[in-house]
Amino acid sequence: KIMDAYFEQGYVTTSVIPDAEFETKESTADIIYKIKEGGKSYLEKISISGNTTTKEKVILRELLFKEGEMLDGKKVKQSRQRLINLGFFEEVKFDILPGTEETQKVLDIEVKEGKTGNLIFSAAYGNKPGLFGTIEFTKNNLFGKGYSSSVKTEFGKNLLNYEIGFTDPWFRDTPTSVG
Repeated sequence: KIMDAYFEQGYVTTSVIPDAEFETKESTADIIYKIKEGGKSYLEKISISGNTTTKEKVILRELLFKEGEMLDGKKVKQSRQRLINLGFFEEVKFDILPGTEETQKVLDIEVKEGKTGNLIFSAAYGNKPGLFGTIEFTKNNLFGKGYSSSVKTEFGKNLLNYEIGFTDPWFRDTPTSVG
């Protein structure tokens, strides 16, 4: 918790070493924390790898910080969770590496692309429509741009429906979803 509090203030290289002094007669212990702060760290560069389909822009827009800003541990954790929540990746790894100066750090983001499409077939029988079937295809992260799309058809002797859907979650590079 102490290291997290420091990390949120930009102290990435802080070390916290607990030291306990035991009093056997009274069954007590004094715990002393030795804290070495280091200096505040700033984000020199963001390096992204492993994104074979997803455009770099899609990853960068989910980050709550930019290059040049103080490195805030809380924002780093939240940004990693935002990337996981997209559902585009099997793995998301963040690693903080040394930069060109002691106060500068490189955030290395490594992702492993996951499966983002579904194909569903179904068949059913009802009193009015009789025997009918459904075919549905959904694709998230269409063209690697984070778009969602779907095509669905229901067909039978007395039934024929088509549905097409498309959503851009960042319309005109703003966090406005249009579908």
